[in-house]
Amino acid sequence: MIYELGTGGFVISNRGGWLPGVYATRAAARYAFQFSDEDLSALNDERNAAPEDRPISTADLREYRRRKETAVAQGGVHYPECPQGCCS
Repeated sequence: MIYELGTGGFVISNRGGWLPGVYATRAAARYAFQFSDEDLSALNDERNAAPEDRPISTADLREYRRRKETAVAQGGVHYPECPQGCCS
């Protein structure tokens, strides 16, 4: 389910639990359902570490997916700048 926050942005829940992240639009929130909890957590950690404070956009999700697919194709799990530290 997608819930709109009174302060702007959207959050999502699935199977009785909240999924990581605040999403900029309803479309970004819908797209987020195509990602694993682990991927959403990694992307949320990236957004939290970024200098600008903004919700996760559809473009952020697409960029994350592109980086991950590139890293997997090169034999990695995530990508070289992995915030979890397992890919560098």
